[in-house]
Amino acid sequence: MTTGLVPALGSGFCRFAETAADRPALVLSQRVLSYGECNDTARRWASLLWDAAGDRPRRIGVLGYRSEISYLGVLTGVLLGAAFVPLNPNFPQRRTRAMLESADIDALIVDDAAAGQLPELLDGLRRPPVVLVPGAVAPAAVDGRALTAADVAGAGLLSTIPGSAPDDLAYLLFTSGSTGTPKGVPITVGNLSAFLGYVQERYAIQPFDRLSQTFEQTFDLSVFDLLMAWENGAALCAMKPIDLVSPFGYLDRNNVTVWFSVPSVAALLRKRGTLLPGSLPTLRWSLFCGEPLPRGTAEAWQAAAPNSVVENLYGPTEATIACAVHRWDPAVSPGLCVHDTVPIGQFFPGMEPLVVDRSLRPVQDGAAGELCLAGPQVTSGYWRAHELTDVSFFEHGGLRYYRTGDLVRANGCDYAYLGRGDHQVKVGGHRIELGEVEAVLRQAGAVEAVCLVWPDQHTLTAVVSGGSATTPQLIHEAARQLPPYMTPWVVRRIAQMPLNSSGKIDRGKLRDWLGDSGGQGRDGRRFGAAVVRVDSVEELVACTLRVPREQVTDGLSYQSIQEWDSLGHVALMVALEETYGRAVSPECMTALHSIAAIKEFVGEGLDSAAQPLTQPLTQPAAVHRGLDGIVVDRSEITNVDGAAGVLEYRGYSIHDLVEHASYEDVAHLLIAGDLPGPDARRQLHTELAAGRRLPPAVLELLRSLRSVHPMDALLAAVPAVQAFDGEYGARTDESYDDARTAGVRLIGAIPMLVAAHHAFRSGREFVPPPERLGHVDAFLTALTGTTPADATVRFVTRGLVIHADHSSNASTFAARVVTGCRSGIHNAVTAAIAAAGGPLHGGAAERVMRLIDEIGVPENARDYVERTRRRGEPVMGFGHRVYRTEDPRVRYLRSIVVDLSHQRGDDRELQVLDAVAAAMARYRRHGLAPNVDLYAGLGYRLMDLPEDLTVPMFVIGRAAGWVAHVLEQHRNNVLIRPLMEYAGPQGRSVLQDPGRV
Repeated sequence: MTTGLVPALGSGFCRFAETAADRPALVLSQRVLSYGECNDTARRWASLLWDAAGDRPRRIGVLGYRSEISYLGVLTGVLLGAAFVPLNPNFPQRRTRAMLESADIDALIVDDAAAGQLPELLDGLRRPPVVLVPGAVAPAAVDGRALTAADVAGAGLLSTIPGSAPDDLAYLLFTSGSTGTPKGVPITVGNLSAFLGYVQERYAIQPFDRLSQTFEQTFDLSVFDLLMAWENGAALCAMKPIDLVSPFGYLDRNNVTVWFSVPSVAALLRKRGTLLPGSLPTLRWSLFCGEPLPRGTAEAWQAAAPNSVVENLYGPTEATIACAVHRWDPAVSPGLCVHDTVPIGQFFPGMEPLVVDRSLRPVQDGAAGELCLAGPQVTSGYWRAHELTDVSFFEHGGLRYYRTGDLVRANGCDYAYLGRGDHQVKVGGHRIELGEVEAVLRQAGAVEAVCLVWPDQHTLTAVVSGGSATTPQLIHEAARQLPPYMTPWVVRRIAQMPLNSSGKIDRGKLRDWLGDSGGQGRDGRRFGAAVVRVDSVEELVACTLRVPREQVTDGLSYQSIQEWDSLGHVALMVALEETYGRAVSPECMTALHSIAAIKEFVGEGLDSAAQPLTQPLTQPAAVHRGLDGIVVDRSEITNVDGAAGVLEYRGYSIHDLVEHASYEDVAHLLIAGDLPGPDARRQLHTELAAGRRLPPAVLELLRSLRSVHPMDALLAAVPAVQAFDGEYGARTDESYDDARTAGVRLIGAIPMLVAAHHAFRSGREFVPPPERLGHVDAFLTALTGTTPADATVRFVTRGLVIHADHSSNASTFAARVVTGCRSGIHNAVTAAIAAAGGPLHGGAAERVMRLIDEIGVPENARDYVERTRRRGEPVMGFGHRVYRTEDPRVRYLRSIVVDLSHQRGDDRELQVLDAVAAAMARYRRHGLAPNVDLYAGLGYRLMDLPEDLTVPMFVIGRAAGWVAHVLEQHRNNVLIRPLMEYAGPQGRSVLQDPGRV
C-alpha cells in the first residue's frame, strides 16, 4: 500500500482563502460567498464535527440540494481530509437510507430543506453518525442528537488540514446497481489527483474564471466544477434548474467562462431554436460529458460560443469523472463521427485503454469491441462488494482493467463510441442499470419485466408480462422506489415475452413489437407523431412530465414536484408549441410556472381561441442611472473599498507602493500581476524605451496642433501612433500578446506625446531623452529640456503611482467597452482619454486651480463654499462616487505640496485649499470628503507647469491602469451592452404629424 503523502486536496482553496479572501468562491442566485467566508464556515463545521466524533471523520455524508450548505458540506469534507458522500434529498428515502447504511458514514451534514427526512433516515441506523444541521433547528425527533447553528456559533476553526495518502478515500458515489441496490464507487485521493493534475494542465483554470455548475451533486461530473474552481481560485456559479431552461442571460450576467454539462441540455436548447450563433460570447471552454455528444449539437454549440473551445469528454464513474477527450474541430471532427456521434477521442496520460471481445481477448486494431480501462484514475473496485468487483474487473498483461460496457473502435490513438454492450444505459446523462429498474417492476408484481431505451435516447420504456398488478400500480411503485430519471415513461403489457434460440428474452423482437403496435404510451400518446393530440392542458402536462393525470391541478407549479425540473420545463414548453401552435418566447418560459398560467396562455381546451396573458410576463426592470451600484464585471487588478478608504493594486496597499515602488514597478504589477524582478524590470525598460521613439509623422502632427489644448492633441496623436507605427500600425490587436506589446509601448509613448506637444507650443524643438533614463526622468527631461531635480522626480513618481488605476472609473469603463467590441488597444485608450478630459473626471483638477484663483486668500474660503453650495454647484476637489471617507491618495499629494510650498517660501495657495477643506468639513458625513483632485493641480503649478497639463499628467499615470484593464477584458472578453428603458412617445405617424402641414 502506498503511504507517501500527496498535496491535500484543499490546499489550493486554502491558499486563495489566505491570499485573496475577498475573491468570489461560490455564486448562489443573488448571494456571493468569498473564499474567506467559505473558508471560515467550512473550517468551523470541520472543527465541530471532529470534536463531536472524537476523531477525524473518515466519511461525511452531505444531504442537500444545490444549497449553500450542500456545497460547503463538500468543502468541509475536503478540508478534513475525509471522503464526502453526496446524497440527494429528492431521491426516495428508502434509497438514501440504503446508501447511508452502505457508506457507514461518521458524520452527516444536512441542509434546511432535507432536515425533515432525518427521523426516518436515522431511525434504527446500525451506526448513527454525528449530524450537523447548520442552517436550522433540527426536527424534534432528532433533537439532542444533532448539532445546529447554535453549536456552530460557538465552534472554533480547524487549524490545519490533515495530509492525505494516495490510497485515502476522496469521495464515494453511488450508482445504479443491477441487484436493485445502489453500488458504491470509491475514488481515492490518488485517483482524483491524477485527474485534477491533467485537466488543470489542459484547461489552465485561472482566478478570473467562473465555472458553471449544472450537475446534481450525486453526479460525479459535479466534482470537476467544485474542485477545479476552488483549487485554482476561480468562482463556482451554481445554476438553479430554471437557469438551464434558458442559460444565456445567466451566463452573460455572471460572465461564466467555463461551461460543463451533459449534451442533453444543449440538445434541448437546439431543439427549441434558442441556441443561436454568438449567443454565448463569454465562454472560453465548453465541455460536455455524461452521454454521447451528437455532431449537430457540437456544431450548434460551437457557433453559439465562438470564443470557446468545445470538447467532448468521456469516462465512467469508475475512472474518476473523465479519462478521454476529443477537441471539436469544425474542419476535421465531422468526418470522424460514427453514427453522427462525436468521438470520445484520446485518453489522458497514464490511462491504458484495451478493446476486447466477449472472451476478453484484445481485438485487432480498428475492430469493434468492449472498452476496458486501466491506469491511475481507475478505482480498485466497488465499495464492499467483492462479487460485483470480480465481475467488472480483470487482470491482463500485469494491469488491472475495468470493463466499461461501452463499445468502441480505435482509429490510431482516437476512439469512436459505438454504443453500450450490456444493459447499462445513459438517459439524460444519468447512468441507469436496466436490471435495477426491471427488479423493481418485478418486486411490484410483474412476473417478467424488460426495460429498453425506446423510441429515442431520452425515453425509458418498460415491457411487462404476468402478475396481478395494474399498469398504474407498477408506475406508482417505480416512482416511489426510483429517482425520476430511472422511472419508465411508458409501461406496456405483452402476453408472452419473445424468446431467442437460446431461450433468452429477445430484446430486438421486443423493439419490433413496440414499433408494430404503434408505440402508444400509457397516456394515449403515440410516439413519433408530429403533433401530440391531447384533450386538455392537464393531460398534456401529465404526458410530458410523466406524472399521473390526477396530480395535475391548477395549483401545480414549477419545481413543486421532482418531474417539473428545468429539463422537464423545456420539454413542456416544446410540447406546448407543438400542440397549440404558439411560439413560447424566453419571457414566456419564465412566466409559465403554473398550470393556471399555462391554461391562460393557450386558452382552455384545444378548440379555444388562444388569448394573451392578462398580466404582464415581466416586471419593469429597475433603472440605475449612471450604472450606480451595478457590478458589471469582476477584476483582479484594483480593490477600492470606499467605506474603509482602502485602495490596493493587486493586493498591495497604495501606501506601500507610494513609499517603496517606482512607476515601472507599478505598471508591471498592474499588467502582469506581480512586482518585477531584475530581468522583468530590464525587459520592461526596453519596451518602454521603444515606445518613446515616436514616428516622424506623429511629431509633425503634434507640431501642427501646437495651438490646441494638450488633451485635444493627445486625442489626435494616440490613433496616429497606431497609424504610423511601422510594426503595429496595421494590426487590430486581436492577439493578446500583440495587444500587450502595443499597450506597453503606448505607456512609453504617451508621456512623449505630451512632452513633444509642449515643446512645440513653447517654441522649441522636441529632443528625445536618452534611453538609459527611467520612465519619469525621461518624461521630465523631454518636457522641460533640462535635467529635473530629485524632489521633482519623487513628486511626479508619487503622482503617477497614485493615479495609475482606480478600478471601474468612467475612463477605464470606456476603455473596456471599446475592447468589448474587439476594437484595438489604441482605440480603447483614445476613448479613455476622451472620458478623462471631462470636468467630472480627470478634468476636475484643472478646475481646482481656477477655484484657488477665484478665492484668492484663505479668509474668503468659507464664503465661497457657502455661495457655491447655495447655487447647487459642486465644489471641485470634494466628493467621490466610491469613497465615503477621505480618498487614501490625498495625504500623499498634500504632503508633497507642503514640501514644494516650503521650498518656494510661499504657502498661500496651500492655505487656500486647506481653508476650503475646513469649510467643507461639515459635509463629510454626506460623502463630500477631499478627493485626489484637490491638491494634484497645485503640485504641478508649484513645479511651474502650465495648468492645462494637469489632466495630461493624470493620463500619463493612468495609462498603465487602462492597458491592464484592456488586457484583462481582452483575455476574457464579452460585449458590454446594457439596456436602456424607452420613455419617449409611441404610436406616432409621419403622415399625421401636424408639423408637416
